[in-house]
Amino acid sequence: MRSDIKILTFSILAAAVSSTLCMGLWYNLFHIPLLVLIFGLFVSSPLLIITFTFGIKVGIFSIAITTLFLSCSLSKITALLLTMFFLAPSVFLAWLITLFQFNQEKNIVNWYPLSPALFQLILVISGTTIAIMLYSLSSAEAIRSMNEIIARFLNSLQESNLYPSNDQNLIEHTIHHNFLPIISSTLPAYSFLCHLSNIYFSSRIASQLKVLQRPRDDWPIALRMPPCAFFIFISSWIFNPWIHNNTLILCLSVISSALSVAFMSSGIALIHQITRGYPWRLPILVLLYIGLFTVVLIPFLVLCLIICGLFATPFSKNYNNKIL
Repeated sequence: MRSDIKILTFSILAAAVSSTLCMGLWYNLFHIPLLVLIFGLFVSSPLLIITFTFGIKVGIFSIAITTLFLSCSLSKITALLLTMFFLAPSVFLAWLITLFQFNQEKNIVNWYPLSPALFQLILVISGTTIAIMLYSLSSAEAIRSMNEIIARFLNSLQESNLYPSNDQNLIEHTIHHNFLPIISSTLPAYSFLCHLSNIYFSSRIASQLKVLQRPRDDWPIALRMPPCAFFIFISSWIFNPWIHNNTLILCLSVISSALSVAFMSSGIALIHQITRGYPWRLPILVLLYIGLFTVVLIPFLVLCLIICGLFATPFSKNYNNKIL
């Protein structure tokens, strides 16, 4: 009985923290869009720690409570969309990485590899993003919200003075007329980074609290995409020019964007791995991360990191049998 009360208490606390972060994220989406990036990095972490501690059933229960809290302050549709986009995929990934098989012959535990778990996360993110975008195009309320978000973003852009006043009209026109392609590329990329960040920090916290049974992954080595992701990514770029159906183009853009960020993350992990033990490791990593926040260098660095991630793809048959 006491154990049930303890689980319920922790579930409610985790749901309260996650719902507060979700509401902060939604509020800043209309007022300070840049803060959305920060909120997204930690929004599902409390639920992940609960899932690591008490299991997937308690994690799902905590998601339901979070959705209930959100629906008290936001519309039911908004609460459901936030749950499906930010919370459910992270808890799904947390469940995957807690799966294991016991090898009786070798007397060892084989944990679910991080690489295929992240690929399945990409599939969930892509499916969720496509569903949300198709719903948004068919809902008057969603379209009004999107127009409001665009207006707020353009106002923030004007106030930041990032571009000369002569170029403002051109930029606004470009954003208005290309909003859907921009969103189909940025939304899955942002989602993957958010879930990756949440699972990384929450697993470290859970490991420190000694509630994570899985040995902590060596991310510079473990963060790789499986071969199937490699072939899907290459195929999407090859066949993209030959597709003329707008819905298929939208779906392909979502999948390509999520995989691009995944391979970029794999490239960053590779650089972390190959620079280990060298005295110049810290300056290299500092310059890399500074470059990723520099407008001029972003395209070049992202392309190089994606290529590194592609070449780092493990094609060995024994890779998925390793204990991570």
